[in-house]
This record gives sequence, C-alpha cells and structure tokens, in this order.
Amino acid sequence: MIWVNVGDLQSFLYGKDDGVNRLGGFLGVMGQSQLDMSGKEPVLDSGDYLTSLSFGERIAEATKRWVK
Repeated sequence: MIWVNVGDLQSFLYGKDDGVNRLGGFLGVMGQSQLDMSGKEPVLDSGDYLTSLSFGERIAEATKRWVK
C-alpha cells in the first residue's frame, strides 16, 4: 500500500484565499457543502474542489513513479 498525503497546508497559512485545504485535512482530503434542508443538490465549496483536483494530480504523480 502507498499512502499519498494531501500535500497542502491550509491556504490561509500561505496568505492565500483560494481555499485549498481550507478545512485543514492532513490525513486525507475533506470537503464540505453548506447545510441546506430545501432538497437541492449539495454544492461543494470551490476551495474543496480545487483541493480535490490537486490531490488527484498528486495521486497521478505517485502512480507514475511506481508504474514503469
């Protein structure tokens, strides 16, 4: 098993406001949508979406290193 960490500190620690890793996950990626009891589809925070894209890239890079 290979564990790939998030690889990003919370964005506010860098003085950025893009919301990457805004929830501060270190053991894995976390995402959150606002609580809405109206029955509408949940909407993922844009920073959480950016975090998931970044994490996907890290997994792809790790896979390339191990699969040759």
